[in-house]
Amino acid sequence: MNDLPEYFWDDLLDHIDEGKVIPIIGPELVTVSAADGEIPLYHQVAERLAERLRVPVADLPRAYSLNDVVCRFLADRGRRKVEIYPRIRALLKDTAFPRPPCLLDLARIYRFNLFVSVTFDSLLADAINEIRFGGKAKTEVIAYSPNDVQDLRSDKKSLDHPVVYHLLGKLSASPDYVVCDEDVLEFLQAMQTDSRRPHLLFDELKDNHLLILGCSFSDWLARFFIRLAKNQPLSLRRDQMEVLVDNATGADTNLALFLQSFSDNTRVIPGTAAEFVAELKRRWHERHPERRP
Repeated sequence: MNDLPEYFWDDLLDHIDEGKVIPIIGPELVTVSAADGEIPLYHQVAERLAERLRVPVADLPRAYSLNDVVCRFLADRGRRKVEIYPRIRALLKDTAFPRPPCLLDLARIYRFNLFVSVTFDSLLADAINEIRFGGKAKTEVIAYSPNDVQDLRSDKKSLDHPVVYHLLGKLSASPDYVVCDEDVLEFLQAMQTDSRRPHLLFDELKDNHLLILGCSFSDWLARFFIRLAKNQPLSLRRDQMEVLVDNATGADTNLALFLQSFSDNTRVIPGTAAEFVAELKRRWHERHPERRP
């Protein structure tokens, strides 16, 4: 983060102070404690699900994902994807995870009042409740589903409580959240349909700066996600920027070339999302020492 110019941080903090930034939180920031430090929760979920479904891990990539487990499970004929959702819920529903440090840091930036999550766990809302409300469940949680479209209750500036919007669904026993690539495809396809699009949310995504943190979208998914959020060709001039920080985007030369050529408002930051959040929180509290918890 030391290579970023001071004006980048100054501009970003100004936008946050004005209430014009929305953080979009991905799985790299949702971590759990392990013997060798913090590890992604969804790596652990993939391991437990493989064990529960008796999926032979020898057939999976070395650092396998939840999608890898689902695909291997479905490779055996007669198995149905609908069986997977309640099993994941059973793995997580009775487990009390400590709040991930990065999510606590984001919760401490009090000007953030609308968060978008692309994970299905409750840890972001839990972190906000812990930091801002002493653990009381005052954060509003909204989950998108193609079959049950839920939108914001008001525009962002009128929100009287922080909101976490689960764009790819929230944990349940039903197939109402994303566990594999096919689910991502179906959710994003549904959002293009006027009747299944949460219009207030997408108005806010279009009109605000976006911090896309720890999502590691693949090449074409990243392009499509930004295009969907901004609702206009990316080559058209716009006043808002998008900041991408994750473990994968910086190494994706095709995506980098596309963004440089067609979306000069999108900035890919080298380093990890955790490092970025820590630096952002540090600078925020330097500017607002009176708001330090």
